[in-house]
Amino acid sequence: LNTVIHQPDFKKIHEKTLLRLAYEARQYAIVSILLNAGAHDLPFQQNYLIHDAAQDGKFNILKLILKSNATLLNQTDVFGQTPLLWAASKGRTDILEYLISMDADINTPTKLPLDYIHQEMNHHTPLDWAIKNGHAEICSILLREKAVSNIYHAKDARHLIETHLSSFSIFGRPFVAQDMSDGLCC
Repeated sequence: LNTVIHQPDFKKIHEKTLLRLAYEARQYAIVSILLNAGAHDLPFQQNYLIHDAAQDGKFNILKLILKSNATLLNQTDVFGQTPLLWAASKGRTDILEYLISMDADINTPTKLPLDYIHQEMNHHTPLDWAIKNGHAEICSILLREKAVSNIYHAKDARHLIETHLSSFSIFGRPFVAQDMSDGLCC
């Protein structure tokens, strides 16, 4: 089940498991069968399937991956992102709530490699990603869980926050940039 396949890709040889190949081929039923049969997720270019599942909204696959290897809950990928960071960034509410219920760290920031070109994205927490990408429901969940923001706390960010979040309410009242300085998130 954990056989590694050598496959030519861009003139390099990459090692992929059957599990990874099935996931990349969008054969999710096969992925589920392999995981239930004991296949393990091995890193491919420093990425784990759990990160892909969190990004792609593959909730059942993510649950099976964690069932087979709970240590992946707060594992970072090549971009310094945990599954919870990806769920917050992509607006995957069901996955975010599940990861929180499994005690994923809600304040782990993105930890980009030093040679990564977009260093401005470094240190974003799940709440920062949710604000940046306009995921109001994710923001509400994270604020309820006492998540913090590393980025959106300065006056310069108030306009951005109001633009993204002015259409929903928190604790029964409209969300405004003032909430950021009221201690709700930082």
